[in-house]
Amino acid sequence: GDQPEGYVIIYFPKDNGNWLEDLRQTIIIRETLWLNHIAKQAIFNFLWSHRDQRKYIAGVFPLSENIIDHLKTPRVKARKIIVNSLLRIIDVKSVLIGLKYPVDDFNIIIQIHDKFCNWNNGLFKLTSKNKIINVEFQNSAIGFIDLETDITYFAQLIVGYRTIKELLEFGFISINQEKLALLQKIFPKTNNNFIDDF
Repeated sequence: GDQPEGYVIIYFPKDNGNWLEDLRQTIIIRETLWLNHIAKQAIFNFLWSHRDQRKYIAGVFPLSENIIDHLKTPRVKARKIIVNSLLRIIDVKSVLIGLKYPVDDFNIIIQIHDKFCNWNNGLFKLTSKNKIINVEFQNSAIGFIDLETDITYFAQLIVGYRTIKELLEFGFISINQEKLALLQKIFPKTNNNFIDDF
């Protein structure tokens, strides 16, 4: 289609810094994102095309993205793993209403545990009918609870960073087994690269 499938923002620093041996020989990747392998390859081809101007590339990539295995002859000078992302839902009801769901005509009851925001701590009845989303906060469940989790893992689930299966494997959620297939469709795994959002 006409939509971009990846991008890279780079700059060529002029002054040496204390964290690299020769910053003037380095391309700094400020930000990059790709949605598929073709876009990823195009970005690395673009960077490779600058090899006569700059000797090194420095960048930050998501931990889940294995870059080294895709390089034919990697010469890694330094590799650091830094955990720096924070994902927090301020208002569960608003988020549930604003999401685009890949499934239509469903209803589930979600129990969220949030010890800091009492308006998030409770039961949410999520209904989709004819592509119209409705969310009701409830004090007690009428019927089965289909998904129960802490706000932390719910945030990871709804942005597609973790799947139902992954969260179940580590005991971070409990679900109504009859709704397993539906929950997996409603909350699929997606490409993620968190920069900034509020």
